This record gives sequence, structure tokens and C-alpha cells, in this order.
Amino acid sequence: SLKIGQILSNMEDIVIPQSIKLAFERARKEADIMPKYQVIEMLESQLGENWKNYFSEFNLYPIAAASIGQVHEARLKNGTKVAVKVQYPGIKDSIDSDFKNFKRLIKVLGIFPRGLYLDELMHNTSIELHEECDYLVELEKQ
Repeated sequence: SLKIGQILSNMEDIVIPQSIKLAFERARKEADIMPKYQVIEMLESQLGENWKNYFSEFNLYPIAAASIGQVHEARLKNGTKVAVKVQYPGIKDSIDSDFKNFKRLIKVLGIFPRGLYLDELMHNTSIELHEECDYLVELEKQ
């Protein structure tokens, strides 16, 4: 749901009450970071127990954190400086349930103006989020 708030806070073409927009803006700026042990677990699950063999340096403290994952500064064995994206565990599974809950909440609260195509907006945002979780899709888009 953090990502949903982040996306909505950036959409200037829809009318959202200022108090809600400020809450979304705050959420966008205050993403939590994974503890070091969890970063190591994620690296081991994706790159194997010997993940350190790929790097001459790896900073376990992120240089950036967002809603889907965080970015770590590292250096490959050949000296190339790289940014390594580490996705939060379970993020893909939580997207759909977050959307269902968020959709219910905003309908109950009635915070979006009539005429806004909320279902279409939510559907498109869900697709975008799932694509963001697939770093190979992101690589193809660059």
C-alpha cells in the first residue's frame, strides 16, 4: 500500500484532498529499510550462498529505499561500480491484497471525486507495480 500512496501522490491530474495527498507524500519519502540480515538472506536466495564472490565490495546499508526494494552500492570483482537492487521479501504477494484493501477503504471513505475512473486507475497501477517487481522487465525498458 506504500507504493499505491506513492503513485497517487505523484499524479497531479487527479483531484485528491490535500490532507490525503500530504499523507501519501510523507509515505513516499519515508520508506523503511531492510535490516542487514534480511538483505543477506535475499542475496543468498537470489545469488546463492556465495553471493559475496561476485563483489569486491558490497555496502549492506542502502543508498536508497523505496516501496518495492532498496538499492545498495557495490563493486564487482573487475572493479566496476554497480547499484544492486534488493527487493523486499514477499512484496509481489502483497500487491494484490493491498490493492483490494485500499480500494475498499477509499470507496468507504469516499475520498475520490465522482467521475474518476478508479477501477481503471487501480488496474493500471497494479500492472505497473507488478512490472516494477520484475527487474528483467525494467532492464528491457532501459
